[in-house]
Amino acid sequence: MTPLYDRIGSGYPRYRRPDARLVKRLIEALGPTVRAVVDVGAGTGKYARALASAGLRVTAVEPSSRMLEQAALHPGVTYLAGTAEALPLATASADAAICVIAMSHFPDVDLALREMDRITSRGTIVNVTIDPRVAEPYWFPDYFPEVAAANLARSEPIGALEARFRRVLGRSVTTSVIPIPADFEDLFTGAAWSRPELYLEESFRRSAASFALAPATSTEAAVRRLERDLVSGAFAQRYPALRQRTAWDVGLRLMRVAPTSE
Repeated sequence: MTPLYDRIGSGYPRYRRPDARLVKRLIEALGPTVRAVVDVGAGTGKYARALASAGLRVTAVEPSSRMLEQAALHPGVTYLAGTAEALPLATASADAAICVIAMSHFPDVDLALREMDRITSRGTIVNVTIDPRVAEPYWFPDYFPEVAAANLARSEPIGALEARFRRVLGRSVTTSVIPIPADFEDLFTGAAWSRPELYLEESFRRSAASFALAPATSTEAAVRRLERDLVSGAFAQRYPALRQRTAWDVGLRLMRVAPTSE
């Protein structure tokens, strides 16, 4: 995870802002008794700060020095350099752990889950993840097939991930759909489904892991084609329903593992 996000992290805060609706879903999933939370793979700490602003005490753990350099200070957030597989925290030091669109980057997901279980003493674990296989079809793979293929290759099918959680943690997991509104603020690759013009911006593409993992030459050709079709009106003709939709299911899912005390 470190080399990739050290490479793409420079423009990250501009496009990856916490969306208030996702923050609300996280707070609901954590539940009313949780006070201390660890954000694993926290990036620049955007969701850590949002949760801290809601009254929680948050420890944000992130391996990338570039991301941590861009993390804004917050009195309710403690930032630590570390990996998901070796969290620099004591056993039972938190009530819950969250992971927001980061688990696909972990080299050893089983070990990361065991570490979250350890630091929370079998407490609540909330994971937000993306599985393109369960997304509603939309225009992105038509223009960026290699980027879409890279997304698919590095994402675990949601059913397999649920089975992994049950096997490693020994507890049940509930999964819910998170549709992405057209004005979603946390612009991971699929979240800009309603704003194809954004994909023409090099700074936007540079902030996304999906594009960093795809061949640059194919991406440049795809961008030229997208720009041409947006200017000519061919894109609007091909996808007439796009501007009429207020939300889209791009495969974002919220997984919750309840604490043993619940």
